[in-house]
Amino acid sequence: MDINKMINPSREIDPSVYAYIIPQYPPKEGWVKIGYTNREPQVRIDEQSRTIGVATKTLWYHFARFNTGEYFTDHDFHAYIEKHKIEREPKTEWFNFGPGKEDESEELFMKFTFKKYDDVQKGMTSSYELRAEQEK
Repeated sequence: MDINKMINPSREIDPSVYAYIIPQYPPKEGWVKIGYTNREPQVRIDEQSRTIGVATKTLWYHFARFNTGEYFTDHDFHAYIEKHKIEREPKTEWFNFGPGKEDESEELFMKFTFKKYDDVQKGMTSSYELRAEQEK
């Protein structure tokens, strides 16, 4: 057994959500790749950009943790983005914020981590009715 490949149970893992764009590729103009990693975000981005063969630009990366301390995954954040009617390329992690609006992805991320959901709940109604004693 190679001692250098042993599991290190004391290694702290800080999962992150990251976002990048492909500035010199017109078909992806306005599109933002939003992913998740348990490793260094820039390392993960670099791995992906090597496989596509074009230069990427990192927009941001942050810990995948709500301000309350609980963790989440990119799937949770992706669902939040979709509730904002941001177009998603089917079965991918690519979202179309529109040319020049790519930074809005980080604004949404900040709202999400602070659980600011009021903007996606506007116009929602409930059929729930209070009982008479609750109404009083």
